[in-house]
Amino acid sequence: MRANFHTLLRLATGFALVAPNVSAPAQELLKREVAASEVRELNATIELSFGHVSLKRGTTDKIAVIEYTKPKESESDLQFHYSASGGIGSLVIRSEEEEGFWESSEKNDRQWTIELTDRIPVLLRFELGAGDGELDLTGLQLRALNISAGASSIRLDCNEPNRIRAESIEIESGVSKLTAQNLCNINFDRMAFSGGVGSYRLDFGGKLKRNATVTIEVGLGAVTVSVPEDVPARIKHDDSWFSSFDLDHHFLKKSKGVYETSEFASAKQRLVVSIESGLGSVKVRQR
Repeated sequence: MRANFHTLLRLATGFALVAPNVSAPAQELLKREVAASEVRELNATIELSFGHVSLKRGTTDKIAVIEYTKPKESESDLQFHYSASGGIGSLVIRSEEEEGFWESSEKNDRQWTIELTDRIPVLLRFELGAGDGELDLTGLQLRALNISAGASSIRLDCNEPNRIRAESIEIESGVSKLTAQNLCNINFDRMAFSGGVGSYRLDFGGKLKRNATVTIEVGLGAVTVSVPEDVPARIKHDDSWFSSFDLDHHFLKKSKGVYETSEFASAKQRLVVSIESGLGSVKVRQR
């Protein structure tokens, strides 16, 4: 916001503004670990106000490893809790929102690295208010996935098929940018995506092991859906006078608002994608 203000002021006055040479603040690293135990499943809740977040697969001898880097002089806003009961582990990682953090230059100095075990099934709930997140789900045994992004940029990938069935995926993205790759590798039954004002790319690459249904709702945003040519797919779109819908020629029209790939009718595993858009734009591509 300040950079934009300076740019506008420079253009208006004809004078360049030079920022003072301020050295970066010293950083402090906080680390937390949870040793492996006899739990058979993990419920992981991660709620972060802002920062740079990297989440990935860890090791079998740790339930979780969390590293948090922050400016040394700032107070720690890390909340960490783990408990186990009835064979279920419960992990909660939170950062408290600081007053006026939208104007704070320190918000970009916070770095989160989170590793979760690949030994047991994980039910993952991830929320990021502002910042950017790199979620590499490769190797995790995902039972369910819930992602909520505010004014943030999220990249999600899964480069190997999930070893277990994921019951559902839910993704909510607000004023943000979200890119999701190889979604079929998560091995889900149901997926729901809701987008507000942003740019979204949903790629259903990977191995389709079961019948899967997807619902996509977009307000003012732009969404691009990519389907590999070896994934039998049906696209259903609720036409609106106010939205833009662009479908490539690989999908054959079956009825009003319904399009299919040529092998859909005879396939054993099928992907069905239902799309609703308000004032946004939708592109569907086969690759």
